[in-house]
Amino acid sequence: MKYINSDDFKLNSTVVTLGKFDGFHIGHMKLIEELKKNKKDLETVVFTFDTSPLKFIGVDSNEILSREERMQMYDKLETDVVIEYPFDEQLMHMSPESFVKEVIKDKLDAKKVIVGEDFKFGHNRAGNVLLLRELSKQYGFELIVIDKVKYCGEDVSSTRIKAEILNGNMQAVNDMLGYVYQVYGEVVDGKKLGREMGFPTINQRVAENKIIPPNGVYASKVLIDGKTYTGVTNIGSKPTVKNDKDITVETHILDFNEDIYEKMVYTSLYEYIRKEEKFAGLKSLKEQIAIDKTKVEKYFSG
Repeated sequence: MKYINSDDFKLNSTVVTLGKFDGFHIGHMKLIEELKKNKKDLETVVFTFDTSPLKFIGVDSNEILSREERMQMYDKLETDVVIEYPFDEQLMHMSPESFVKEVIKDKLDAKKVIVGEDFKFGHNRAGNVLLLRELSKQYGFELIVIDKVKYCGEDVSSTRIKAEILNGNMQAVNDMLGYVYQVYGEVVDGKKLGREMGFPTINQRVAENKIIPPNGVYASKVLIDGKTYTGVTNIGSKPTVKNDKDITVETHILDFNEDIYEKMVYTSLYEYIRKEEKFAGLKSLKEQIAIDKTKVEKYFSG
């Protein structure tokens, strides 16, 4: 796969899908599947932007995938080219027709363009699928429009998935993503209180702007050096042992007691077990962790 993070490129004879691709959910993957079906003698291209338009104008925009997670997802797509096009003032003010001529036609040399039915483009999102269909005739490419994917009767979207993440509804999140929500991050040194209680844990550094589920305990799986382990993950501020409000992702890995500081690991969250609580002391906390561990074991045993 070739990765381009620039507006200085010229491709030849491509089939392109365009979108935000900020979570690579099941709707996004339907576009990717259509892209591969139309490959034939064309180069397959995933086109997105290097930053969210909302973030560019100063609006907070938390992400389902961190940049590192997104880069690893690109590798799994098995497409020829991924473009993260720079989103800047010039692009923000580009008219829909200019975008089609200068980017889709001149830079991408698109023979086929694949978009979702709600695709918007150009200044103030003035361009839509109807306009793109008219412009496709003028600039000589075939337009393929894909219907929205639905889950429980409603459209799947990154906005909807983010709302479910914030509500801790991990089953709905994972169903709409098509994979299990993950925290990918470095294992950093902690206070080792879990080890003192007989439940050693790993603490992960979480990427800035990654959207995180509510504080609480989750049934999880942890991927370390290609091997998967069952985990009990706590997201929160550790109110029993800390006074600050810093959010941490801490996981007790079942049947695992190795030193993995500074390693990058995946922690996948399957099910919300309980809310975060403040206990009277370490003894009560230890008893609750044992209960949590049993619940997680039962969850994964089916």
